Amino acid sequence: LTCLLVCIETVGDQDLLYSSIDRDRITTLNETVSGSGAAIIKTWDKRNDPEPELITDADDQLILHIPFTSPVKLSTFLLRPSSNPDNTPRTIKLYKNLPESAINFDDIPSLPASKVTTTLDSIPTVADTSEVISFPLQQVKWSNTDSVTIFVEQSLGGDNTGLTFVGFKGKSTGI
Repeated sequence: LTCLLVCIETVGDQDLLYSSIDRDRITTLNETVSGSGAAIIKTWDKRNDPEPELITDADDQLILHIPFTSPVKLSTFLLRPSSNPDNTPRTIKLYKNLPESAINFDDIPSLPASKVTTTLDSIPTVADTSEVISFPLQQVKWSNTDSVTIFVEQSLGGDNTGLTFVGFKGKSTGI
């Protein structure tokens, strides 16, 4: 038991759900570099690495759909924005268990407010903190979560939105 605790501490945060994310099924819409959405789902020890970075392509809107390998109960959303403060998201809307058919720029912006599970405003920039930003989630809303869809409507002022790390804390119900 002692060895187990020491091993967990060397890995980082034992509640990080990195191993529960189905990285092969991550969908990113409006990314400049294909695969960069999945690439910012990093292990805890890589969370502060500035590369790779997810930068939007055509404008500053972004959709990132993250499925899990088994249902999870989320407690915290983790984020590290772009090194360019203007590319920090202004508002992030988190959706629980949206069907993959709804993962597009026609359907998500038109969803009723009742479909938004959590809205995050006042997101600090890298000028405010160099640390990963933790957003506590209401666990009762985020139990039995199969996927999270992140929708960024706009950045703080840049033509693009940029992220260098996205992660989740919580508990997996899987093996």
